[in-house]
Amino acid sequence: MVRGTPRGFTLIEVMIVLAVIAVLAAVIIPNYVRSRGLGQASACKSNLRNLASAIESYMLDNAGRVPQVLADLPPLHINVIPTCPGGAANTCSGGYESSQNPAAYTIACQGSNHAGAGIPPNLPQFASSQGLVGP
Repeated sequence: MVRGTPRGFTLIEVMIVLAVIAVLAAVIIPNYVRSRGLGQASACKSNLRNLASAIESYMLDNAGRVPQVLADLPPLHINVIPTCPGGAANTCSGGYESSQNPAAYTIACQGSNHAGAGIPPNLPQFASSQGLVGP
């Protein structure tokens, strides 16, 4: 039997390891939340561009008229009105505004799911006169 060989960890060593893990978690978790929010905002931008293309196609087929509501878009132009990837339902339909004279429209994401990335409400949005607006 060998005497003097340590078996296991001391309490101080375990506490130091736990402290290091806690510091790493405190740094990583906020960055993860921000990155996830930015990814969702990028997906929203893509959805808004797709909706804008569907509206422009609708306008070409209907003598330059803008649909009054997004539900007026037939399946020929877009199959399903996309929702916010952050989990909110029907966020684009609530943020749609249109006018006929002159023909103009604005689509905005109404979801508040991008707050983790520091993006204010109703952004991103797509305006027919400006294009994509937002972070």
